[in-house]
Amino acid sequence: MIEIGIGLLIIAIGSFGQSSSYVPINKIRDWSWESFWLVQGIFAWLVFPYLGAMLAVPEGSTLLELWCSPGSLGAVIYGMLWGVGGLTFGLSMRYLGVALGQSIALGTCAGFGTLFPALFGGTNLFEGTGLILLTGVCITLAGIAVIGYAGSLRARNMSEEEKKAAVKDFALTKGLAVALLAGVMSACFNLGLESGNEVLAKAKEAGASDLFALNPVILLVTLGGFCTNAVYCIFQNVKNGTGKDYFSVSGGTLLNNVLFCALAGVLWYSQFFGLGMGKSYFSDSPVMLAFSWSILMSLNVIFSNVWGILLKEWKGVDRRTIVVLITGMCILILIISEYSLIKIDMIILRNNERLMAEIDRIAEVAGYLWTKGWAERNGGNISVNLTTLLSEEEKALPALVSSIPLQEAMTALCGHVFYVTGTGKRMRYVAKDPFANGSLIRIAADGKSYDILAEQPIPPTSELPSHLLMHNFLRAKGRDNRVVLHTHPTDIIGMTHCKPFLDSEKITRTLWSMIPECRIIVPKGVGIVPYEIPGTLALAHATIRQLEEHDVVFWEKHGILAVGEDLIECFDAIDTLSKSAQIYFSARMTGYEPEGMTEQQLDDLVPAFGL
Repeated sequence: MIEIGIGLLIIAIGSFGQSSSYVPINKIRDWSWESFWLVQGIFAWLVFPYLGAMLAVPEGSTLLELWCSPGSLGAVIYGMLWGVGGLTFGLSMRYLGVALGQSIALGTCAGFGTLFPALFGGTNLFEGTGLILLTGVCITLAGIAVIGYAGSLRARNMSEEEKKAAVKDFALTKGLAVALLAGVMSACFNLGLESGNEVLAKAKEAGASDLFALNPVILLVTLGGFCTNAVYCIFQNVKNGTGKDYFSVSGGTLLNNVLFCALAGVLWYSQFFGLGMGKSYFSDSPVMLAFSWSILMSLNVIFSNVWGILLKEWKGVDRRTIVVLITGMCILILIISEYSLIKIDMIILRNNERLMAEIDRIAEVAGYLWTKGWAERNGGNISVNLTTLLSEEEKALPALVSSIPLQEAMTALCGHVFYVTGTGKRMRYVAKDPFANGSLIRIAADGKSYDILAEQPIPPTSELPSHLLMHNFLRAKGRDNRVVLHTHPTDIIGMTHCKPFLDSEKITRTLWSMIPECRIIVPKGVGIVPYEIPGTLALAHATIRQLEEHDVVFWEKHGILAVGEDLIECFDAIDTLSKSAQIYFSARMTGYEPEGMTEQQLDDLVPAFGL
């Protein structure tokens, strides 16, 4: 959260700079719009982007070397298209003023600039991350629409004289058309940034700081934009006979104009300089990275309206108009804050139907363990391998806690993802909310550590090393094991207190003979592990030896453990064994040793059920 906050602050500072960049227009004297626009463009799109790009050039390398990557030409072409937006963007300020002009243009730019890269990258906008982006863009556009409505109210309530006083060339219809065109074409800037991803990667590989690595790509886009704007401005200079602007003014006026053009240029460039720096703090939040463009545009809208108020563009409007304006700004602030807090991992995971079905099964079994009285306090634990249920995107989710070392390397589990009940978490609570009482963990690529992925940084059960050792052993043996279930059935623990039953063959034969289903459901019988301190590797290794031949193992004076491909099936095995133990004890309570099924009766079950 701290890193996201820092990233947002940096982007906000850059956004404030951009929103302030049109203020120096009022300080330009004796120059036409096209003359001002060309000169400030030299600073905004060439000089300062070049200086920023040089910060990302590692020692011993050059910009040209970084640009010799696929996508460079695409970034320039998108920049040319964005240049059309830049031209019309300036005109929208001319016709609508800073506040309304930027609101409409930047709102359109926010929507298209955020969604276009996602669509071109094959993102489904109706599920997972795509749905989050679409929802955010819709809310952003709603906020900007409210601000636009405030602008229409302002125009409706102002006289022609007041409109001209606030915005010299005010023209609502023409301004809206120009602003919409500006927004759509300006969205190409973000497409240009996406096109230059390989340049970005090459800069990082060469040793460029993450803070500045995006700057060479920004220069490519602004270079393309400058070409478009320069052609148009020079054409207007010739057409309108304003080419003499640059030389006809006095030396003092020329210096004044150049300085204010430079100020406008550096203020304008600060938004993308800040965007590149801010995004470097979003590396663990895919949604913030994807939504960063919309955040920048929303902040630009907010700050531009602040400037609009300071420049008295809203002077004389009624209270209703001001309320509508502030409402629109609040909507934008709200969506930015919400996206900074969003748990992208859980939204993505909860949209995975297969995964959530498995989580529901975990909750179901946890409830059974509690209601049966097998899970006193925080007794028992569950681990389930979820790897086959997850997409590559889900497997690569950012970690809440990274690189927690394991006592032994789990070489057969590298990259696997598990749900594990949390340490100290009660099964009755797991039944209500598995994510709030457990962890999704990912085993590292070298098998020597694990990350906690979701939902909260809850430490997994203290018996995690034992569980993972068993998963690792069974995987290495080629067995498609997904589940390790440990619990404390009262009757089974009671049997392990009786010395004659500390023999695998003896206790297996006894439990099989109590009910036919026991022989059918637990065909491999049960193993026995003499008492070991719970949670130790010694207990785990002793259990593994029993898993060579069995799927269910009794821990003397402690409990039972079952492994398998399906959690419900593991529970059913333990439940059936517990039923057999209950039948045995019920018979003993009559004062007789239960006869049990004969060997022949047990043998007859083998062909009958394909055991």
